[in-house]
Amino acid sequence: MCIFFKRKKPGDPRPAAAGSDWDSGFRAGYPLWQRGEEQRKAGRYEAALALYDQARKNGYVSPALYQSYAMTFRKLNRRDAEAAILTEGIQRLRELNGKIGSFDADIRDLTEQLKRASGA
Repeated sequence: MCIFFKRKKPGDPRPAAAGSDWDSGFRAGYPLWQRGEEQRKAGRYEAALALYDQARKNGYVSPALYQSYAMTFRKLNRRDAEAAILTEGIQRLRELNGKIGSFDADIRDLTEQLKRASGA
């Protein structure tokens, strides 16, 4: 379990809608990301992208998701899509930085990947 979870207070009767907070996004999206990783590693890149898209739509935000997207787009030689998803990942992690933990190192890593993807 990640130490950066922001949990609801015990006894809070309100259900967390998918994507309404980081914790619910993690619960809804992490299994999809895992399945996407299996597809990517098996060379089924389009299937992996579809699963990553579902995870992202469910509110899953993590450095691993954006790195997986980038690796997959790179395998498909889709550099524009790779740069776009890395840019999105950097932006979304900056928005979360300090709220559920520190993503400074992850942001730096994604920024370096973006430079390589952009040919800079």
